[in-house]
Amino acid sequence: MFARAGGPPYVEEIRGAKLIDNELPAPLIDPAGDYAKFVTELSYGDIPAEVLDLLKQRLLDTLACMVAGSNETGVTALVDYARECGGTPQSTIIVYGDQVPAGSAAFTNGPMARALDMGDCHAEGQHISEYVVPVLFALAEAGKKVSGRRFLEAYCVGGEIQARIGNACFGLSGLARYRKTVNYTQWGAICAGAKLLELDFETTWNAIGIGYSITGSSDFQCVAEGNQMVRMKHAFTCADAVHSLALARRGIVGTRQVFLGGRGFLATQYPLKNDPARLLTGLGTQWEWLDTFTKAYACCYGSHAAITGTLNLLRQHKIEIDAIERIECGMHPTSLGLVAEPRERKWHPATATEAQFSHPFCLASAVIKGQLLPPDYAPEERARKDIRDLMDRITVHARPEDSGTFAATVNVVTKGGASYEQTIDQPYGSRGNPLGWDGEIDKFRTCCGLAARSIPARSIDAAIEMCRRLEELDDVAPLMRLLVGT
Repeated sequence: MFARAGGPPYVEEIRGAKLIDNELPAPLIDPAGDYAKFVTELSYGDIPAEVLDLLKQRLLDTLACMVAGSNETGVTALVDYARECGGTPQSTIIVYGDQVPAGSAAFTNGPMARALDMGDCHAEGQHISEYVVPVLFALAEAGKKVSGRRFLEAYCVGGEIQARIGNACFGLSGLARYRKTVNYTQWGAICAGAKLLELDFETTWNAIGIGYSITGSSDFQCVAEGNQMVRMKHAFTCADAVHSLALARRGIVGTRQVFLGGRGFLATQYPLKNDPARLLTGLGTQWEWLDTFTKAYACCYGSHAAITGTLNLLRQHKIEIDAIERIECGMHPTSLGLVAEPRERKWHPATATEAQFSHPFCLASAVIKGQLLPPDYAPEERARKDIRDLMDRITVHARPEDSGTFAATVNVVTKGGASYEQTIDQPYGSRGNPLGWDGEIDKFRTCCGLAARSIPARSIDAAIEMCRRLEELDDVAPLMRLLVGT
């Protein structure tokens, strides 16, 4: 449906192409052009009903993360900075209610969406909605009315494109071996924004090309250190997505050979392992959104399978916490690198952000409490002796590289010598084990109770209802304004 006019589908042209150290043959047109075509041509009726329903759930999930994230460390500094910068009132800072320029709203709301580490992800495309949703709302409030259907079209486009770029890079599965960064999240937000703004083909391609200049999520050292840039870097990506679109609308011409140029994205950022064909495989016919997952626990997804498996075993075999001798966790090297290395930091997290990426802390806390939510990272909770003692009895080892990136094997060994093992391929929140509407609504209500300012109960109920019937809305902007605290 989205094959290039005047020639065969681009996937056939580029299959097996070698990119490193070579300029592209002249006849080839970059997939950035195909993405621009997809952005301009996709309509609401092209999107399957199950994808539309999932997008509405993902929207509620992201709003939950943003609302609760408003109370996390560093956010008030962002709000103060946005106020200091001033400018034309266009878009809402969620919970706080300030009206600021669209770029400032995206800059401030993006880190709130990330702060809990509880948003949705794709196995290779990584975090998606945390970038896309803040940008879409910033743009939706700043211009003419945006219907729920157009919002869903834009949301769908952003995720589908970002996921495919990740697929072509092996963005997460190849992270441990190739030590490359995850530097493509700007394009989900840019392509979604281009759709929302109804940009034409050339302007959209320019916006995508301008987006190549954005560093995106290139700082992966922050994960190893567990510092605040894990959340703060979203500010730059979200704001720069808004700026890229603004420049394109004003006639700025962006890079054309974005992905397959001799100095393009794959050749320079992922030269050791890439598959150009995956940039376009199934675009418009296969839906990557269906393979996204959301989070029931407020921590890196690398820990979720082991948490799910351990809690399952404790329930199934009625194992008391005091009876646990040790918990052995097998993880894909990528997950292990995210949440269990370096050992001295992961077994001794000193801050809430470090604890979010500490598998022993997250697993021990979930075992003892049966949950893992933002309040569980408070200083007094991180210092609890029972949690620290259980952390010392948790071990982690690598599974084969061909195992699932976010799957895990868990073995609970009791002091009596019993051993119970389970392999989890579908953590709670995954496609095969979803939260569903009931779980998402519970998560949203819980997160609203954690906001920096009190959200009225009637607003919470109204926001849930608006998400459930989003396609019926003539204007989505009131949804953001509902979630302003008192």
